[in-house]
Amino acid sequence: MAYEETFRRVSQILKPELRNRLKEMAHDPASTVGKALEARGATPDEFLAVLEGRETQSFQESVAGRSKFIEAIILRVGRPSFLIVGGKVDWSTGDDFEDGVRIETLRSRADALSGSFLAVGRVDTVNHPSMDWLGTCWLVNHGDGTIAVTNRHVAEIFALNRPGGRVAFRTDPNSLVRLGAKVDFRHEHMTAAVQTAEVKAVRYLARPNDPDVAILELDGAHLAQALELAADEASVGDLICTVGYPAYDSRNAADAQADIFRDTYDLKRFAPGRVRQSTGKGLRLLHDASTLGGASGSPLMNLESGKVVGLHFSGRYLTENVAVSVESIRDALEGRTAVAVASPGESPEGRKDGVSQSSHFDGREGYRPGFLAEGLSTDRHGDPKLHAPMPQPPKDTLAPLLSDPDDHELRYTHFSVLYDAERRSPRLTAVNIDGESPVKIKRGNDKWNKDLRIDPELQLGSSDFPGDFDRGHLVRREDPNWGTPEVAAQADADTFHYTNASLQHALLNRSRQRWLGLEKYILRSAQTHGLRASVFTGPILSDADSALADRPDLLVPRAFWKVVVMVAADGERLHATGYVLGQAEFIQSTTETFQYGDFNLFQVPIARIAAATSTDFHGLEEFDPMAALAETEARLGGATLIDSLDDITL
Repeated sequence: MAYEETFRRVSQILKPELRNRLKEMAHDPASTVGKALEARGATPDEFLAVLEGRETQSFQESVAGRSKFIEAIILRVGRPSFLIVGGKVDWSTGDDFEDGVRIETLRSRADALSGSFLAVGRVDTVNHPSMDWLGTCWLVNHGDGTIAVTNRHVAEIFALNRPGGRVAFRTDPNSLVRLGAKVDFRHEHMTAAVQTAEVKAVRYLARPNDPDVAILELDGAHLAQALELAADEASVGDLICTVGYPAYDSRNAADAQADIFRDTYDLKRFAPGRVRQSTGKGLRLLHDASTLGGASGSPLMNLESGKVVGLHFSGRYLTENVAVSVESIRDALEGRTAVAVASPGESPEGRKDGVSQSSHFDGREGYRPGFLAEGLSTDRHGDPKLHAPMPQPPKDTLAPLLSDPDDHELRYTHFSVLYDAERRSPRLTAVNIDGESPVKIKRGNDKWNKDLRIDPELQLGSSDFPGDFDRGHLVRREDPNWGTPEVAAQADADTFHYTNASLQHALLNRSRQRWLGLEKYILRSAQTHGLRASVFTGPILSDADSALADRPDLLVPRAFWKVVVMVAADGERLHATGYVLGQAEFIQSTTETFQYGDFNLFQVPIARIAAATSTDFHGLEEFDPMAALAETEARLGGATLIDSLDDITL
């Protein structure tokens, strides 16, 4: 749109009272408008001419100068962009390329590359709630499989790095559907043909401070001939082109986009340009081919050799565009990176999953109900008032021990687990913590095992924990690690059994630090005695829990509870507090639609946890300070939001 027309439209939409106010401010040097005019070298008369829809000579000169400035930027950096139709450049869809290159030369080189255009595709989303497509990728001739290259910031919309170097597909936090992507190698102007391939794995996803590269593995054996990487880095002045899918980008002036792209976006395009700066081997390079947001991931191809010299990843409005160097692309493909390359479902953790035979647990005592009293004088050890029996959920869904169908307690070092066979999840854990003799265990390989004391088919494995879902320790790995170094190491290893792992969405991490810090905070409280605690934890299981999209048999808990028991400061009774890590919906008992992301930490009466989980806490409710709070006085219907640990009622 021309500047004259822009100014007229602005004048037309201003209300009369606002227009009059702006006129007054234009003649006041101290006003916002007056300061803005001075900073831009404009006069009040020019400004008033705009408001009144007339043109002074100085106004016309000013407009002409500004228009020339815009065109100069376009001529110097913008470069034309041409639609690709039927696999060839349609030269009628863009302006001439003016850079000392004969149009015949440019066209002949582009025509020679046309066979490579089918190696470039648009990255479309699968199951994303709001985005249809993300950017560009291209096939690369490298090793086995069908491999494509794009940007990290494109792939991270549907994939994420997980511990151990693996890359996993994300899961939509609301629908629990696994996100994914596919590549359309056509999507050309006036072309109905499609040629798609599914992204079946993400081989590599760069970390934030690494070159913006992602390596995809596609499920497609009959795709176009892949592109080849140049042997050497690009040089300043090299004639290059990008092939990609520029999208309308509000960060760029609408006028400039309309001039270059002629209001046609999201389709495959060819954009010639030159390398403007090369910052050295393995570093980025600058170019001036016209690109917009959807061109992220486009190959930067040398127009003479036809080989890839860079990977476009960002730009600054009509100033410069930036690409990852060919050496950095090669490093990612060869695995010369700080992050190991792995595919979803083939994680190092998954390959290391093992089993623990029943005999492995010989001598494990498990949770001790009298543990708190044992921290007092010898004559108090048998005091039943200071014992905290293990809470009892309904037995009908608990997994029995194979050696004794009447026994459901899995005993480990300093903790025990009751496992729910129907939900394939720990139902309740109980751990004894001795804050006086903790042992710090250096984190190792985190090898997870199945416990063969119960049916292994009831237990989950690494493949059951998709992208955004963690193997959440219900018994924290640090909690049972006390006593001698040997015993502490045994306790640490015991926590890495799938009987202690629950599906937990990564968004629970919002309150993770407060959740994990509860025990330590309470151990140090003046309201309690000594440094011993017994902690009970479990998920709040409900038939209303959402299932994983690809696994209707796996329901994801909406909330988790924890009860911390200690000896009260007077040494004569127990002290118990209850907490829920979940969303406000559960706390308020409303009927609002459940949305992941609403997870917070609440202190709640133990009686509410007992009711929600059908669990018998053997009278711990009477030692709960929250029980004394009237329902009408407590926030959220008997629950207190814990923004910091100082909010805890002890």
